[in-house]
Amino acid sequence: HWDPVEMPGAQEPSSYKLTLNEYGDIRTHQGHELGPLLQATVEDLKPSTMYSVTISAKNEAGWGAESEPTAFSTKPVHHSDLFLIMWVSVEVILVGVVAAIIYMIYKRKKAVMGGDGEYHELDPMVYEEEFDLDLECPNHHSDELSQWQSSSVHSQEVNSCRLLEFAAVLEDAEELKPIKEMAAIHGLTNHVQLWEVMEELKSQTGAGELSMQVRSIMECYLQPASEHHVPLHPCTMDKIRNLASMSFSSPLLFSEAQLEIQFTLEMLLFSEYLTQYHQVTQQIPIPHGLTQTQWSARTTDSAANRAILCLIVSGNSPAIERLQTRASEIGHALTLECVETVERFRELQLEEMPAAAHDIVDKFMASDTGPKVFFSTRVQQELINTPKPHRSMFDNAQKEALGNLVSALMPTQ
Repeated sequence: HWDPVEMPGAQEPSSYKLTLNEYGDIRTHQGHELGPLLQATVEDLKPSTMYSVTISAKNEAGWGAESEPTAFSTKPVHHSDLFLIMWVSVEVILVGVVAAIIYMIYKRKKAVMGGDGEYHELDPMVYEEEFDLDLECPNHHSDELSQWQSSSVHSQEVNSCRLLEFAAVLEDAEELKPIKEMAAIHGLTNHVQLWEVMEELKSQTGAGELSMQVRSIMECYLQPASEHHVPLHPCTMDKIRNLASMSFSSPLLFSEAQLEIQFTLEMLLFSEYLTQYHQVTQQIPIPHGLTQTQWSARTTDSAANRAILCLIVSGNSPAIERLQTRASEIGHALTLECVETVERFRELQLEEMPAAAHDIVDKFMASDTGPKVFFSTRVQQELINTPKPHRSMFDNAQKEALGNLVSALMPTQ
């Protein structure tokens, strides 16, 4: 800012010029013409630097002489201030990035849910006596998990310890006879026949004979319209079709199918066979804590699990009735009902699922409604954290229920 130039008898200045020089700079600068203004702001100066500034005025006679130079120094920039500016800038950028990521996750989760609302019907489940996963639980002794025991050990001797294994019973021609009789009563004759045919296939060595036998099994037992049709789980059938489409002719083609059939027969017939023919009774396993490995095995898809799932939708009334009877005998009628209910749940329309999911939790898992199905805390927490019902929300719960049911139906497994 400067005072106006007073020149008596002359015209007032029409413009002023500001000339800025850095201290020690001997170069000549033309300056900046500012018009009639009496102040100016100079920008982009260096910190901690001395400058000199002069002012000159102009009228009709031209530019006058420059004023005496006025010196000044710019302030230094403190490193702490610079660091603070940089830190605040970085924080602002990070907050923006995190907010963007959270928004993207929210949008993706919202799109997967397929709607704007959230589902909070599934309240936390409280168990009066909760059996939980115990990753460090000690090994349980045989007195707690006894599997089969003879009702008259001294008066009745079993011909061979191998007869306590169902696979050994199936391989024994004499022992197989009562199995066939019981199979006829419970609608499982075709299952026994198919198991025998698949077992015979293992002895085939010629490629031609093997190929013909494979086609015969497919046509006679695995076609839904065939007279001797044996229903298998869709996953098992898909594996057979995939291998067959690659011209894979081997006894291994039916290995999983044979195991599924064997488990079906064992779960429905073996206990009756042991009781009637060898006076051996089954002792129900006591639920207990599971190690990580045991929990993983219990909730993994298996041939035994597939056998039960296939049975409950097979339409084979005698076999289904036998399964229900066996589940009642071992105290797992509610477990079987839970498995069946979850299977039906997957067929519901999306708008029907909230009420159905609440009913499943209320009937099979809540502690204030009487008997309940045993579920680990892991499965309970998974359901509690489910914001909105979907078809696979009870998958692990069903697998765990199937694992408990199978371990009770086949305690030797």
